[in-house]
Amino acid sequence: EYGKQWYQRRVRGVRLLSLLCAVLFNGIMTEHSEGNSNGYGATDATPSSTPKQTLNEVYETIGMGRFQYLIYALVALVGYSDYAELTLLSVMMPAIRCEWGLTKYFEAAITVSVFLGYAVCAGLFGKLGDVYGRKPVILSATILLLISAVVSATAQNKWVFLVGRTLTGCCVGVNFSSMVCYATEYAESKFRAVGMYVLVLACFVGCAAVNVLAYFLLNAIGWRWFIVVVSIPIIPALILTATLPESPRYLCVSGKDEELKKTLSFMAKLNKVKLEDDVEVVVYQNEELGSYSMLFNETNARSVISLSVVYFANIFLEFGLIIFLPLFFSSSYSALIPL
Repeated sequence: EYGKQWYQRRVRGVRLLSLLCAVLFNGIMTEHSEGNSNGYGATDATPSSTPKQTLNEVYETIGMGRFQYLIYALVALVGYSDYAELTLLSVMMPAIRCEWGLTKYFEAAITVSVFLGYAVCAGLFGKLGDVYGRKPVILSATILLLISAVVSATAQNKWVFLVGRTLTGCCVGVNFSSMVCYATEYAESKFRAVGMYVLVLACFVGCAAVNVLAYFLLNAIGWRWFIVVVSIPIIPALILTATLPESPRYLCVSGKDEELKKTLSFMAKLNKVKLEDDVEVVVYQNEELGSYSMLFNETNARSVISLSVVYFANIFLEFGLIIFLPLFFSSSYSALIPL
């Protein structure tokens, strides 16, 4: 009995964290597991057509298959690329310091610029995924992420490198917000946690891969080519993003009925499932898409604030250790700290 209760608490915790990511980064999509199995939508939304099937019921018909696996592959590639780019500085900084004679203040400025760009752009531009759709936001941010990697790898002075890393942080902030939704919006409710597991796993695989690759390649090929090698997964991520359709749940709450039907038909075809031609899906026109006020309404405010504190503490500890430990073990810093 205790084991069953513990498992139920874990499941509720995962759902709360998934909701936090969607709320923090995209800010308007509220999940209703009871009464609206369609997935995401506002409580004030009004159906735009006579409902026959909810989106979740159509997902049950389509099932899990090749389409979802392609989505998870995209999620993994983008998650890997985002966190790998954030982790690069922890292994490259000693080499860059020697090449350009960086002061400790400029080193700090480079690191701060990445995460400041991440934080500011996630807050300011996370709503773009709700206003214009997930796909164009992810595609644009991933293209800019590739450009920022090229700028950083070809930088001829520390100022250009600073700009490149700042752009990287901005791209990751915008990109990751919509990717959280991508991870959860293409499968029925019981499989949503799978997408989040894939995303989180890929992120930390990216962190680990950077350190492993640095051990074998950094001194052999130099930090410029090392950036190129680490950034290679961005290319297949761009191809998948351009090929795969927009999120059906976004289409569902933005009232785009015809585009939704085309997307569902494509999903069914790829999964080799027959979907009725005249299938009707509950479509909601949500007028509050992209509204920050929905974050702090009476329903969401307490969860958003409390989970934001947890998320901040987690990221602070996580990247604090990732960035600090390599610097600590480098000679210039470890000499300052008595052991």
